[in-house]
Amino acid sequence: MKRHERPAGRFGLLLWLLGWSLLLPAGCREDASTASSSAEPSRANSVKAAGRDARSLLRLTFQRYRSSESYHDRGEVELVYRSDETTEQRTAPLAVAFDRGELEVSAYSLRLRHDAGGSSAWFAPPLSAAWDHQVVAGPSTGTRPDLDAWLTDPVVVAELSAGPAGPPPQLEWLFAADPMSKMFDQDADFDFVSSLEIDGRNCYAVRVRQGDERFVFHIDRRDSLIRRVELPTIRLPGRPAASTPDSAARSEDSIRLTLQLRAARFDAPAGSPTEDSFPERPTRVSRFVPPPPPAPHWIDRNMRSVTAVDHRGERFSWLASSRDRPLTVGLVVHATSQASPQSEASLDLLDRWIRQMPATLRGKLRIGVVRVDTPATRSNHRSPSVRGLDFAVSVDATGIANVASPDSLLIIDERADVQWLEPGFRAESLPGVGAVLADLTSGINVAAKIRERRDADRQAYRIAIARQQQ
Repeated sequence: MKRHERPAGRFGLLLWLLGWSLLLPAGCREDASTASSSAEPSRANSVKAAGRDARSLLRLTFQRYRSSESYHDRGEVELVYRSDETTEQRTAPLAVAFDRGELEVSAYSLRLRHDAGGSSAWFAPPLSAAWDHQVVAGPSTGTRPDLDAWLTDPVVVAELSAGPAGPPPQLEWLFAADPMSKMFDQDADFDFVSSLEIDGRNCYAVRVRQGDERFVFHIDRRDSLIRRVELPTIRLPGRPAASTPDSAARSEDSIRLTLQLRAARFDAPAGSPTEDSFPERPTRVSRFVPPPPPAPHWIDRNMRSVTAVDHRGERFSWLASSRDRPLTVGLVVHATSQASPQSEASLDLLDRWIRQMPATLRGKLRIGVVRVDTPATRSNHRSPSVRGLDFAVSVDATGIANVASPDSLLIIDERADVQWLEPGFRAESLPGVGAVLADLTSGINVAAKIRERRDADRQAYRIAIARQQQ
């Protein structure tokens, strides 16, 4: 998912809800005619709101949060993707615990603490290991944290903003000087809609509309707690329906995002929601230092340990057969009698690439097909439909699994060291593969250059960590 910048000023819920919808592929948002049943106007709901209109009730609810000395929930963001074929649901933590100046937040992979003694931030497992168990230590910004002064670390801001629901809205409700002021200052419509029972609690439902945007706050009638926030369904662009060859028939995919604020209460939390994720051996820094990008898994691989046999059952040597042809190029495919569509496309591309290749380059290469065997396919081969191949061999799936996967292009040198692996060999891969071959045929060790860059990145990272620890 694309990362985006932190919204200017306070963490306005309306802003990050709008921001989320803009991150999705272009489509049409649900309009009033397609809204769910929970968004139907309800006169009874309005009458039961103690004589208050929807706008006033919502504003009073936020003021209740702002004045609270204690609050906790087991919040999570729920994303539901629906298509004609499937429904997928994902959740991520978005929980807050606050009690008389002590604040703990579980937001996606981040964990945050803030109290009178200072603040800290770290990543929860398993991501913590990738960040070398860094823990950012910072000053306190008061018993009720100043969000703009507290959340300043670029990595923290980026991670919160990149989450499907943005920064936890509970922080805005609890600590902003005037919670959700932009929502009330702008031209938005507020009304009551049909209420729901959530976690056994009867709720008011307040819908906020601004232009085409609609979302609903479900507010506990008894204690003014927000139990749920609904965003409108996002309709994704139509695509040809899988069940019919008619190109005019389109499937309709959608995404619904809901904030579920489970077990929310205005009292002290029973335990710490972040304690079990704190690193045992933290690397304490003043700011997060992004770790270097991982080097390709194949740069230290050699193919001599991978047994390959030809159609006669004779063992194939990965070592160069002559000095004039030092490089071996192999397209890795599934070894089945009925190749996958992707494997067929890769084989067709390889055939066209060989025929169009300059003779000076072709004369320096051994080009072939590497079929990945499983017990079920070992005796069920067919010859690849590629002309001009120098070899066609079979390898055991377990032997090559740590080097290459099917539909990738493998380039090795005369010592059988892997020099390049192009996953998903496609037409758009050819310029990059051509540049790699040009370097290799000019005497440049591509894998060694990548290793040098990896080592330099690691050294720069160690220096940056040391500076942030001073």
